Amino acid sequence: MSIKFLEENSDSTFAGVEVPVGIILPWHKYFEAQQGTPFKTITPSYYTSTNGTEVTVTKAGENFTTTLTVGDAFYKDTPNVDYGVVKSITNDAEVVLENQGPGNTWVHDIEFYKIVLPENFAECNGQEIDDPESPFDGYTLPDLNGDARFLRGGSLSGTEQDDAFQGHGHSLLTRTPSDGAATTFAGFSKNSSNSYVVGANNGVKTPVEYGNGPIRIDDETRPINMSVVWIMRIK
Repeated sequence: MSIKFLEENSDSTFAGVEVPVGIILPWHKYFEAQQGTPFKTITPSYYTSTNGTEVTVTKAGENFTTTLTVGDAFYKDTPNVDYGVVKSITNDAEVVLENQGPGNTWVHDIEFYKIVLPENFAECNGQEIDDPESPFDGYTLPDLNGDARFLRGGSLSGTEQDDAFQGHGHSLLTRTPSDGAATTFAGFSKNSSNSYVVGANNGVKTPVEYGNGPIRIDDETRPINMSVVWIMRIK
C-alpha cells in the first residue's frame, strides 16, 4: 500500500478538491518541514539534557536569537527519525530543543526548518483570529492541539467533552455452603448475615496480562494513535 500526501494549491484546494472555510484537517507538520531545504545546520559544542525529551544546545560563536524562532522544526541526522521543535532561546549561543520522537538519542548535526502553514489555514491551538478578511475574525479557535483532543461527529460543531468512563457494574461469583457456616473464597468471607465481604487483607489486585500482551499504565485511557496537528481553513 502506498500513501500519497495531498498537495496544496494556491487557491486552497487539495489535489484539485475545493475545501470549505471552517474545515478542520489533520496536518503532518514535520513531513511538511522535511520537504524543503534546512535553513540552518549546526554541530553543537555540547548538550545539557534537562530531562528525557528536552536538551539545551550550545554552539560557541552562534547567535540563535537572530537565526532561530520558537516553533522552528528540527531533525537530527536522519529526517523522521529524531525530530522536534525549538522550545525557547535562552541566549545568543543556547537554545532549548524539545524532542518529540521517536528517539531520545542526541547526536551531532541538527538541521533546522521553517514550518509554513498551508495558505488560509491556522493551527487549532486556542489562538484568536485577527483577520478582517476572515469570517472567523475575533473568534478563538479551539485548542485541539494543546488539549490533544480527538474529533467525533455531532449535530453541531464545537461541543467539547471531558474524558469519561461508561458506568457499569460487575457480577460476583458466589456459592452457598451446604451447612450454612461462614466460608471464605477468592478473598471474600461470609459474615453472620450471610453477606459476602472483602477480607481485611484482600481486595482488587494489580492487573495481570492473562496472555493479552503487556499492560500499559498511564494517566489517561486512549486508543492506539499517532499525533497530528489540527488546522482550520479560516478564509
